[in-house]
Amino acid sequence: MAAKRYFCSTDQTKQFMKPGKQRKGKLPEFFRKHIGNPVERVSGLYATNAIERQRFSVLMFSTLGILLIVPLNVLGLLIDTEPVFVKINTVWLALLLILDTAFLKRIISLAATLKIQIYLAQFTFSAAMVYSAFHAGENYYRVVILGDMVLSVAMLMLSLISHFKHTPHAMSFIIFATYLACSVISENKDISNLLPLFTIICVLISFLGVKLLDDFKGLQMENTELHEDEKTLMRLLGLDKCQAMELLKLGKEKKPSEKQTIRLLSIMDDQSRERLFSAVNDHLVKKSTQLATIAEAFPELSVSETEICRLILQGKKQSEICAILGKTQGNITSQRTHIRAKLNLKPKDNLGEALLKRLKEHRADNLPPKNFSV
Repeated sequence: MAAKRYFCSTDQTKQFMKPGKQRKGKLPEFFRKHIGNPVERVSGLYATNAIERQRFSVLMFSTLGILLIVPLNVLGLLIDTEPVFVKINTVWLALLLILDTAFLKRIISLAATLKIQIYLAQFTFSAAMVYSAFHAGENYYRVVILGDMVLSVAMLMLSLISHFKHTPHAMSFIIFATYLACSVISENKDISNLLPLFTIICVLISFLGVKLLDDFKGLQMENTELHEDEKTLMRLLGLDKCQAMELLKLGKEKKPSEKQTIRLLSIMDDQSRERLFSAVNDHLVKKSTQLATIAEAFPELSVSETEICRLILQGKKQSEICAILGKTQGNITSQRTHIRAKLNLKPKDNLGEALLKRLKEHRADNLPPKNFSV
C-alpha cells in the first residue's frame, strides 16, 4: 500500500479552516483591500526594506493630514486665524508641495524628504509660537503656544517612528529652545511653569526613544542574520523549511515510529531523499571508522566506553555527551570513572589529554583526532 503523502501547503491548510475564521470582519477586510494594498503597492516603488516602508507610510499619512487641515485653517473654516498665521501656513503649504513634487520625481531621497518635512513643520510651529509670545497677554495666543507645543512633541514622535537616529535630538533642542524663548519673551508664569514639564518630556522621548530604536535595529539585524542562516542551512540540506521541521521533530524522538519516518520521507522528493540517505550513510561509515580506531587503541574499554571516548576526543562537554547518547549525568560520570580506572590515570590527569596522547602513540600515521566530526 502506498504511503500517504503529507504536504505543508498554505492553500490546503486554508481549506480546513472554518469560513468564520478566514475573515474576522468586513471593516478590516475593507481596509486591507482598499487602503492597505494600494499603500503597499505605491510604497514598493520608493521603498526597498522595512525601514523605508515605515518612512514612506509616515511621509504619506503626515502629508495627507497637512494637506487636509492646513488649507482649511488658512481659509478660516476651522478657527478664526491671525493673518500672520495664514501667511506662515501658506508658505509652509507651498514649500511642502514643492518638496513632495521633488520626491515624486526622485530628485530628493525618501529619507531626506521626510527629514525636511519634519523640520519644516517644526519651524512653522516655532515661528507661530515665538510670534504668539509677543502677544501672550491674550488668552488666544497662549492657547496657540500650548497647541503648537503639543504638535511639536507629535513631530518629535514622528521623527522616532521614522527611525532617524540624530533627528530626534535636534528636534528636542529646537523645541526646548523655542519654548524657552516663549517663556522669556512672554514673561507669563503659566507658560514658564510648564517649561520643566515639556523639557522632561522632550528629553525622555528623545533619548529613550533612540535607545529603543537601537535595540530594534539590533533585533532586526539578528532576525536578518537568522533568515540568512536558515536559507543557507536549507540550501546545504537540500530541504525546504517544512521538510527540515519534520527532520528535527524526528530527531528529537528517542524511538521514532515508522509512521513518523514515512511522514518525513513522503514530503521529500527523490533527490532530497537520496541526499539524506547518502549523508546518513557517510556519517555512519565515518563513525564506525572512528570507533574502530579507538577500539584498537583502547582494547580494554567496552563498546559504550569507546563511544564516550570518541565524544570526549571531539571536545564534547558532559552535558552534550548525555544529550547525544540519551543517558543521565550519573551514568556518564560512572563510565568516565571506569575509563580512568582502566587507563590507570591519576586524579589530577586530564582524561581528554590522556586519550589523545595514547591515540597518537598508537596511530602515529593517522589523522589527529581533532578532525573527528559528528
